Amino acid sequence: MAWSTDAAAGSSPSSSIPISYKYDVFLNFRGEDTRTTFTSHLYTALRNKGIKTFIDNGLKRGEVISRALFKAINESRISVIVFSENYAASTWCLDELVEILECRESKGQMVRPIFYKVKPSDVRHLRGAFGEALAQHELDFKHDTITVRRWGAALSEAANLSGWPCMDQDESRFIKRIVNEIADQVSNPELSLDEIRDPLMVTAIDLIPSPPSVLQVIWSRPAEGHLKRANVVAEILATHALSNPEDNHWILKPPTFIESNLAKEKYDSTSHYLP
Repeated sequence: MAWSTDAAAGSSPSSSIPISYKYDVFLNFRGEDTRTTFTSHLYTALRNKGIKTFIDNGLKRGEVISRALFKAINESRISVIVFSENYAASTWCLDELVEILECRESKGQMVRPIFYKVKPSDVRHLRGAFGEALAQHELDFKHDTITVRRWGAALSEAANLSGWPCMDQDESRFIKRIVNEIADQVSNPELSLDEIRDPLMVTAIDLIPSPPSVLQVIWSRPAEGHLKRANVVAEILATHALSNPEDNHWILKPPTFIESNLAKEKYDSTSHYLP
Protein backbone atom coordinates (compact mmCIF):
# COMPACT_ATOMS: atom_id res chain seq x y z
CA MET A 1 0.00 0.00 0.00
CA ALA A 2 1.57 3.27 -1.13
CA TRP A 3 1.47 6.55 0.76
CA SER A 4 2.44 9.96 -0.56
CA THR A 5 2.61 13.52 0.64
CA ASP A 6 3.22 16.99 -0.69
CA ALA A 7 3.69 18.49 2.76
CA ALA A 8 6.78 20.39 3.74
CA ALA A 9 8.74 19.05 6.67
CA GLY A 10 9.05 20.80 10.00
CA SER A 11 8.37 24.20 11.37
CA SER A 12 10.75 27.13 11.48
CA PRO A 13 13.72 26.00 13.59
CA SER A 14 16.03 28.11 15.66
CA SER A 15 18.78 30.01 13.87
CA SER A 16 21.30 29.67 16.71
CA ILE A 17 24.56 27.88 15.94
CA PRO A 18 26.39 26.01 18.72
CA ILE A 19 30.04 26.85 19.22
CA SER A 20 30.98 23.29 20.09
CA TYR A 21 29.46 19.81 20.04
CA LYS A 22 29.06 17.36 22.91
CA TYR A 23 28.84 14.42 20.52
CA ASP A 24 30.42 13.69 17.15
CA VAL A 25 27.59 11.37 16.08
CA PHE A 26 23.95 10.80 17.01
CA LEU A 27 22.54 7.41 15.96
CA ASN A 28 18.88 7.32 14.94
CA PHE A 29 17.59 3.77 14.42
CA ARG A 30 14.73 1.31 14.98
CA GLY A 31 15.68 -0.66 18.06
CA GLU A 32 13.82 -3.88 17.32
CA ASP A 33 15.42 -4.07 13.86
CA THR A 34 19.10 -3.37 14.49
CA ARG A 35 19.85 -2.56 18.15
CA THR A 36 21.65 -5.84 18.94
CA THR A 37 23.05 -6.39 15.44
CA PHE A 38 24.11 -3.79 12.88
CA THR A 39 23.68 -0.65 15.00
CA SER A 40 25.44 -2.25 17.95
CA HIS A 41 28.42 -3.12 15.75
CA LEU A 42 28.45 0.36 14.21
CA TYR A 43 28.34 2.02 17.62
CA THR A 44 31.21 -0.13 18.91
CA ALA A 45 33.32 0.62 15.82
CA LEU A 46 32.71 4.37 16.18
CA ARG A 47 33.64 4.34 19.87
CA ASN A 48 36.75 2.26 19.19
CA LYS A 49 37.79 4.91 16.66
CA GLY A 50 37.53 7.58 19.35
CA ILE A 51 34.34 9.09 17.92
CA LYS A 52 31.98 10.37 20.62
CA THR A 53 28.68 8.72 19.77
CA PHE A 54 25.25 9.04 21.36
CA ILE A 55 22.99 6.00 21.30
CA ASP A 56 19.63 5.48 23.01
CA ASN A 57 20.31 2.31 24.97
CA GLY A 58 16.74 1.17 25.44
CA LEU A 59 15.58 4.08 27.56
CA LYS A 60 11.94 4.02 28.56
CA ARG A 61 10.04 6.55 26.54
CA GLY A 62 8.54 9.60 28.19
CA GLU A 63 8.56 13.37 28.11
CA VAL A 64 11.86 13.70 30.01
CA ILE A 65 13.63 11.14 27.81
CA SER A 66 12.24 12.80 24.69
CA ARG A 67 13.74 16.13 25.74
CA ALA A 68 17.06 14.41 26.48
CA LEU A 69 17.13 12.80 23.05
CA PHE A 70 16.29 16.04 21.25
CA LYS A 71 19.00 17.79 23.28
CA ALA A 72 21.50 15.12 22.20
CA ILE A 73 20.51 15.61 18.56
CA ASN A 74 21.13 19.35 18.85
CA GLU A 75 24.51 18.75 20.50
CA SER A 76 25.76 16.39 17.77
CA ARG A 77 27.97 17.28 14.80
CA ILE A 78 26.64 14.46 12.60
CA SER A 79 23.41 12.45 12.67
CA VAL A 80 23.42 8.98 11.15
CA ILE A 81 20.00 7.55 10.31
CA VAL A 82 19.72 3.77 10.02
CA PHE A 83 16.72 3.09 7.82
CA SER A 84 15.50 -0.49 8.26
CA GLU A 85 12.36 -2.47 7.45
CA ASN A 86 10.28 -1.34 10.44
CA TYR A 87 11.82 2.11 10.91
CA ALA A 88 8.74 4.09 9.83
CA ALA A 89 6.47 2.15 12.18
CA SER A 90 8.10 3.94 15.12
CA THR A 91 6.72 7.40 15.83
CA TRP A 92 9.76 8.03 18.06
CA CYS A 93 12.13 7.38 15.16
CA LEU A 94 10.07 9.73 12.99
CA ASP A 95 9.98 12.48 15.62
CA GLU A 96 13.76 12.23 15.98
CA LEU A 97 14.11 12.34 12.19
CA VAL A 98 12.11 15.56 11.97
CA GLU A 99 14.30 17.11 14.69
CA ILE A 100 17.47 15.95 12.90
CA LEU A 101 16.41 17.59 9.65
CA GLU A 102 15.53 20.79 11.48
CA CYS A 103 19.07 20.81 12.93
CA ARG A 104 20.43 20.27 9.44
CA GLU A 105 18.50 23.30 8.25
CA SER A 106 19.24 25.60 11.19
CA LYS A 107 22.71 24.51 12.34
CA GLY A 108 24.22 22.95 9.24
CA GLN A 109 24.36 19.55 10.94
CA MET A 110 25.67 16.80 8.70
CA VAL A 111 23.05 14.09 8.11
CA ARG A 112 23.78 10.77 6.45
CA PRO A 113 21.33 7.88 6.00
CA ILE A 114 22.20 4.20 5.99
CA PHE A 115 19.75 2.07 4.01
CA TYR A 116 20.05 -1.21 5.87
CA LYS A 117 18.49 -3.93 3.73
CA VAL A 118 15.92 -1.48 2.34
CA LYS A 119 15.85 0.29 -1.00
CA PRO A 120 16.49 4.05 -0.93
CA SER A 121 13.71 4.49 -3.49
CA ASP A 122 11.20 2.80 -1.15
CA VAL A 123 12.06 5.29 1.58
CA ARG A 124 12.10 8.24 -0.82
CA HIS A 125 8.77 7.41 -2.47
CA LEU A 126 7.16 5.92 0.65
CA ARG A 127 6.63 2.51 -0.86
CA GLY A 128 6.44 -0.94 0.66
CA ALA A 129 6.81 -1.06 4.46
CA PHE A 130 7.36 2.71 4.60
CA GLY A 131 4.14 3.50 2.76
CA GLU A 132 2.23 0.98 4.83
CA ALA A 133 3.53 2.45 8.08
CA LEU A 134 2.56 5.99 7.08
CA ALA A 135 -0.89 4.80 6.01
CA GLN A 136 -1.35 3.19 9.44
CA HIS A 137 -0.22 6.40 11.14
CA GLU A 138 -2.89 8.26 9.17
CA LEU A 139 -5.50 5.96 10.70
CA ASP A 140 -4.04 6.21 14.19
CA PHE A 141 -3.62 9.99 14.10
CA LYS A 142 -6.81 11.08 12.34
CA HIS A 143 -6.86 14.31 14.29
CA ASP A 144 -3.19 15.14 13.64
CA THR A 145 -2.67 14.61 9.93
CA ILE A 146 -0.18 17.50 9.82
CA THR A 147 2.27 15.54 11.97
CA VAL A 148 1.86 12.42 9.82
CA ARG A 149 2.51 14.39 6.65
CA ARG A 150 5.54 15.98 8.29
CA TRP A 151 6.88 12.48 8.98
CA GLY A 152 6.33 11.46 5.38
CA ALA A 153 8.05 14.57 4.04
CA ALA A 154 10.99 13.99 6.41
CA LEU A 155 11.43 10.42 5.16
CA SER A 156 11.48 11.61 1.56
CA GLU A 157 13.91 14.42 2.33
CA ALA A 158 16.33 12.22 4.26
CA ALA A 159 16.30 9.54 1.57
CA ASN A 160 17.46 12.13 -0.97
CA LEU A 161 20.65 12.80 1.02
CA SER A 162 23.95 11.15 0.15
CA GLY A 163 24.16 7.94 2.15
CA TRP A 164 25.28 4.34 2.37
CA PRO A 165 23.11 1.51 0.94
CA CYS A 166 23.67 -1.91 2.53
CA MET A 167 21.87 -4.86 1.00
CA ASP A 168 23.94 -8.02 0.55
CA GLN A 169 27.56 -7.24 1.43
CA ASP A 170 30.23 -7.82 4.05
CA GLU A 171 28.90 -5.80 6.98
CA SER A 172 32.23 -5.54 8.79
CA ARG A 173 33.86 -4.01 5.72
CA PHE A 174 30.82 -1.80 5.19
CA ILE A 175 30.96 -0.52 8.78
CA LYS A 176 34.71 0.11 8.49
CA ARG A 177 34.11 2.30 5.46
CA ILE A 178 31.39 4.31 7.23
CA VAL A 179 33.54 4.80 10.32
CA ASN A 180 36.55 5.89 8.26
CA GLU A 181 34.49 8.50 6.41
CA ILE A 182 32.97 9.84 9.62
CA ALA A 183 36.39 9.91 11.30
CA ASP A 184 37.72 11.95 8.37
CA GLN A 185 34.88 14.42 8.77
CA VAL A 186 35.37 14.75 12.52
CA SER A 187 39.13 15.31 12.21
CA ASN A 188 38.81 17.62 9.18
CA PRO A 189 35.62 19.65 9.76
CA GLU A 190 36.48 22.01 6.88
CA LEU A 191 35.76 19.11 4.50
CA SER A 192 32.13 18.11 4.08
CA LEU A 193 31.25 14.42 3.93
CA ASP A 194 30.34 14.94 0.28
CA GLU A 195 33.93 16.03 -0.38
CA ILE A 196 35.35 13.14 1.62
CA ARG A 197 33.10 10.78 -0.33
CA ASP A 198 34.09 12.12 -3.75
CA PRO A 199 35.60 9.62 -6.26
CA LEU A 200 39.11 10.31 -4.96
CA MET A 201 38.32 9.41 -1.35
CA VAL A 202 36.23 6.38 -2.22
CA THR A 203 39.04 5.21 -4.49
CA ALA A 204 41.57 5.74 -1.71
CA ILE A 205 39.57 3.66 0.75
CA ASP A 206 38.86 0.92 -1.80
CA LEU A 207 42.45 0.73 -3.01
CA ILE A 208 44.06 0.34 0.41
CA PRO A 209 43.32 -3.40 0.84
CA SER A 210 44.49 -4.28 -2.70
CA PRO A 211 48.34 -4.13 -3.07
CA PRO A 212 50.18 -2.69 -4.79
CA SER A 213 48.59 0.68 -5.59
CA VAL A 214 49.73 4.18 -6.36
CA LEU A 215 47.38 7.09 -5.68
CA GLN A 216 47.84 10.46 -7.32
CA VAL A 217 45.72 13.59 -7.02
CA ILE A 218 45.19 15.32 -10.37
CA TRP A 219 43.68 18.79 -10.74
CA SER A 220 43.02 20.80 -13.87
CA ARG A 221 44.96 23.78 -12.46
CA PRO A 222 46.03 24.99 -9.01
CA ALA A 223 42.77 26.80 -8.33
CA GLU A 224 42.01 28.26 -4.93
CA GLY A 225 41.42 25.54 -2.37
CA HIS A 226 42.67 22.66 -4.52
CA LEU A 227 46.11 22.45 -2.95
CA LYS A 228 44.64 22.68 0.56
CA ARG A 229 42.18 19.92 -0.22
CA ALA A 230 44.89 17.73 -1.77
CA ASN A 231 47.03 18.21 1.32
CA VAL A 232 44.10 17.22 3.55
CA VAL A 233 43.65 14.05 1.48
CA ALA A 234 47.36 13.29 1.84
CA GLU A 235 47.14 13.81 5.60
CA ILE A 236 44.12 11.50 5.88
CA LEU A 237 45.85 8.72 3.95
CA ALA A 238 49.11 9.17 5.85
CA THR A 239 47.21 8.92 9.14
CA HIS A 240 45.60 5.71 7.91
CA ALA A 241 49.01 4.29 6.98
CA LEU A 242 50.42 5.02 10.43
CA SER A 243 47.44 3.52 12.26
CA ASN A 244 47.14 0.56 9.88
CA PRO A 245 50.71 -0.65 9.18
CA GLU A 246 49.41 -3.77 7.47
CA ASP A 247 48.05 -1.52 4.71
CA ASN A 248 51.25 0.42 3.99
CA HIS A 249 51.82 -1.26 0.62
CA TRP A 250 50.49 1.73 -1.33
CA ILE A 251 52.18 5.01 -2.23
CA LEU A 252 50.76 8.52 -2.36
CA LYS A 253 52.28 10.69 -5.07
CA PRO A 254 52.36 14.49 -4.72
CA PRO A 255 49.45 16.44 -6.25
CA THR A 256 49.86 17.07 -9.96
CA PHE A 257 48.45 20.13 -11.70
CA ILE A 258 47.62 19.89 -15.42
CA GLU A 259 47.77 23.18 -17.32
CA SER A 260 47.10 22.27 -20.96
CA ASN A 261 43.67 22.91 -22.47
CA LEU A 262 43.31 19.25 -23.43
CA ALA A 263 44.10 18.11 -19.91
CA LYS A 264 41.81 20.77 -18.46
CA GLU A 265 38.94 19.53 -20.60
CA LYS A 266 39.57 15.96 -19.50
CA TYR A 267 40.24 16.52 -15.79
CA ASP A 268 38.51 19.76 -14.87
CA SER A 269 36.71 19.65 -11.51
CA THR A 270 37.28 15.92 -11.01
CA SER A 271 39.68 13.67 -9.13
CA HIS A 272 41.25 10.57 -10.59
CA TYR A 273 43.59 7.81 -9.48
CA LEU A 274 46.39 6.15 -11.35
CA PRO A 275 47.10 2.44 -10.66
